[in-house]
Amino acid sequence: MSDNEVMFGMCPKCRGPLLNGHSCPDRSREIARLVAETAKGRAKDLKPPNYGPFYAAGLYPKLAELFRKHGYALAVHGSVANDFDVIAVPWVEDAADPQTVIDEAMTAFAFKQVPDGYRGEAKPHGRLAFRVPFSFGACSMDVSFMPRIPSSQGEKS
Repeated sequence: MSDNEVMFGMCPKCRGPLLNGHSCPDRSREIARLVAETAKGRAKDLKPPNYGPFYAAGLYPKLAELFRKHGYALAVHGSVANDFDVIAVPWVEDAADPQTVIDEAMTAFAFKQVPDGYRGEAKPHGRLAFRVPFSFGACSMDVSFMPRIPSSQGEKS
């Protein structure tokens, strides 16, 4: 037994956590009970499965290629449960206007078309966000463009 085991709250016999009333019998039943109670409590909060991850996996490579062509790196974020959340980060000095990228994505992929097209919404830190529903299913793509900053503004003095 080392001093570290006691100091960090580990039982020197079973290496389990030192809790109030700790003893070293086989704790597997207690652990199983705690896991079951936790799962039961969380099950009501879980959302039903959907096709969001499938859309994301199938769409991302071609979508990233389109964004890269316009000077953006594309990153997936969020749970990908109800929608496909991506962040577009300008990667080159002359990255295209976000509206140009969205307009081309609308023609290249199966997004629901609207008469006036999609317009971005201003978000914190200068992001411009677009919510674009797919033309099938209940999934949509949420893309946030990080602001383009000329290198003269971005350089440290």
